[in-house]
Amino acid sequence: MDRESSDQQNKTIRSSRPASPNAARPQATGRRGRAAGGMTRNEWVLTAIEAILKVQELHAEADEEIEVIRHKQDAKFKEILALLAEQQQLGDLATLTGRRQTQLEAIADNALEKWGSHERLYGASQPKTKLEYLCKQYRDLAEEIRCIRNGKINRELIERMEGEYYPDWYYPDGDEDE
Repeated sequence: MDRESSDQQNKTIRSSRPASPNAARPQATGRRGRAAGGMTRNEWVLTAIEAILKVQELHAEADEEIEVIRHKQDAKFKEILALLAEQQQLGDLATLTGRRQTQLEAIADNALEKWGSHERLYGASQPKTKLEYLCKQYRDLAEEIRCIRNGKINRELIERMEGEYYPDWYYPDGDEDE
């Protein structure tokens, strides 16, 4: 009888145990099974990856825009150099010596700086000479690059702020718009 009672006890103990280790656990619901906004973790990760890829795409587009504008700016600088060479009767830019080219570039840099000072002192004004006109165009291109960079920096800051101040637990019920 001892054996029967011990078998009976073992059956009772075994039957009170769950069939598998996961059977006793409640179903993953609520916070554990779903991320913010009622999405599953996989959906949340996929959305995050898509957002990261979109931001990288925007950065690449901004870099391409900046590169195009830089080419325009280089061409405008060459126009300024050609005008200065013509004004100083130095001939064609391609025939200038390295030293003469460097001097001409320094004069062009001074002209650009002078136009920048003029704009800072008097605000947006109309250029009076062809050199001023070219300097204004060059500075306008530089301003375009600055604006694109600022937009890129702003996107990065917004992303960082959202990550720091609005983590996934911030919207507990998925009510982001309320």
